Amino acid sequence: MEQFHRTAQPSETWQLLVDLHNVDATERADAGTWAVTNLLCKDSDVLPLHMVERTIVEDVAVCRLSASGANHVNRFTGLYATLYPGARRPLRSSARATTKTRPSAGGPEMFLLPGRPERLVVPQPMLESLRAVSACPLRGPRTSSPPGSLGQGPRREALPAPQLMTNA
Repeated sequence: MEQFHRTAQPSETWQLLVDLHNVDATERADAGTWAVTNLLCKDSDVLPLHMVERTIVEDVAVCRLSASGANHVNRFTGLYATLYPGARRPLRSSARATTKTRPSAGGPEMFLLPGRPERLVVPQPMLESLRAVSACPLRGPRTSSPPGSLGQGPRREALPAPQLMTNA
């Protein structure tokens, strides 16, 4: 309990640590999996330096849990669940030895940059936001909807037709 009190994190930071854990962005002997920092959080300064490694891959800021960060998530999940009942919880167990299990939600979107061994992932909360946006049907342009009307989705304006640029 004393160790928890010495290393406890605010709820927002705990959520970020869980997000890194859930996409398997943890320290490994190989190049491993890294989360794109700008998709994880707006301010990377909230990530504790002793729990999260940071680096740059082809001008993209990335991060992953350090060994102590992964240990913290695995060790104190129950205490954080009690402290922050509405917080996201780790989706995987810490026993991932040779299994490649992923969350049932389809797993993280992973991509590689050409000529680089690092696997980059989009964190789950960002994926969920993108899925929610893409699930909303787009409606054609509207010109006469009353202000403040509800249930009609986002207002879309017609875009001007693209024009070819010529050097005259």
